[in-house]
Order: sequence, then structure tokens, then C-alpha cells
Amino acid sequence: MNGSISESPATGTGNHKDYEGAKLGMWLFLFTEILFFGGLFILYSSYRSVYPADSTSRDGT
Repeated sequence: MNGSISESPATGTGNHKDYEGAKLGMWLFLFTEILFFGGLFILYSSYRSVYPADSTSRDGT
């Protein structure tokens, strides 16, 4: 060796970009978030429609 530091391909210096995988991952993330929060909103609204007295004030007036 002559004292210079050479970088191996395993250090991540390549320019490989996976745009299709990134797009698929983002759409999958958005889809799961819509399902999760949509389910929460539907559960909340169905609970409010079945038990409307629970959504009023807590002091009983």
C-alpha cells in the first residue's frame, strides 16, 4: 500500500437510486395511514351515534 485510502464499493459511494421502490414505499405508507386513521374516525363516529349521551357534558346537566 502506498498510504492512500481506497474506498470499497460496500461503503455506499455508488449512485444507485431506486425511485420505483421509493414511490411504492410512499404509496404503501399513505395507504396504511389512510386505513388506520379512517378506521379510527369510523369507530369514533359509530360510537358517537350509538351512545350520544356519552358525548355530552360530564356534569349531568
